[in-house]
Amino acid sequence: MMRILVAILPAVALTACASMPVSDAERLSGRWVCTLSLGELSGRSELTYRPDGAASGPVTFSGPSEGVEIDMAGEVTATWEILESGRLQETITRLDVRSASIDGVALSPEMIAQAIQPMIAAGIDGRSTVSDLLFEGETMTLTSEDGLATLCSR
Repeated sequence: MMRILVAILPAVALTACASMPVSDAERLSGRWVCTLSLGELSGRSELTYRPDGAASGPVTFSGPSEGVEIDMAGEVTATWEILESGRLQETITRLDVRSASIDGVALSPEMIAQAIQPMIAAGIDGRSTVSDLLFEGETMTLTSEDGLATLCSR
């Protein structure tokens, strides 16, 4: 009888764990590789969402903007929370520009620090977005209030 009980208990425990619901916050936690579009610019990020409500990772953007070709790479930090509505609110706390080029010409670190970083900070730092969340297996789609979709995968 004891052998049967010892053999059945692990299976019962695994079944109980498998049927426990997972919250959206738990699904979101971890590393995601995301692609997005901002007008004509395309972007890619590798964000890690931590359970404490913080997120960070590298981000790149490239494409035409105001008649010039832009390439930019940096590191973004943000906060996040799942609202009562089930939507995701993200707030960018900082985007540090590490490198940038315009029409293929690399900008100096001084130019980035004096011109690009302040311009990025003025337009992005502290900005919040609210998105609908859709999880499907190892993918996630974030759809912003203006209908733009960000596609992410593990």
